[in-house]
Amino acid sequence: MPLCQSIVLAIRAKWSQPEVMWTALLTISACFCFPTLASGSSPVPPSPAANLEPAACKLVIAREIEAYAGEPVFVEDNQSQPDYADTCSWKGLNHDISIKVMLFKPSDGGRDKERAIFDQMIEKEKELHEPGEFVAVPELAEDAWALDLSENPTQFYAVYVFSGERNAAITTTNIGLEGTVAIARHVASRM
Repeated sequence: MPLCQSIVLAIRAKWSQPEVMWTALLTISACFCFPTLASGSSPVPPSPAANLEPAACKLVIAREIEAYAGEPVFVEDNQSQPDYADTCSWKGLNHDISIKVMLFKPSDGGRDKERAIFDQMIEKEKELHEPGEFVAVPELAEDAWALDLSENPTQFYAVYVFSGERNAAITTTNIGLEGTVAIARHVASRM
């Protein structure tokens, strides 16, 4: 007989005593919170699908983001596009805060090809923005650039990082440039 059932049967005999009543309520609560205890079975190991989380979600954790967001965050969406990028998105509790990490898939050409792709992306971004809005952040990684728009009512920031043979983009809203760069530092350290 499972543990929870036997405890509940034993308590039922002396229900009129207050301490027994509290023990029963706690036991029943534990059985609902810990179903493996209630069933008497051992915990089920996680399925292989549980390890299919995109690599981008492993580059920064919620607790690190929360330090800069100032509120709890949760994973809103994650996806893996085999020929393009792994993406992981977080939202703040008030939904005004958003964070997205994109880890681009490595090219078949190795580090040199990946670096050329990153450099092309940076050049395109420079062309799209005013002077001073897209700036190098050399202390962040092998190569990193931040977007800091002069007129920015949406509080949108982006940091592009190249490290090793990979490149990533980190975008945020309502966290600020310093917070975005700090989150990008976590990403770069794990690439």
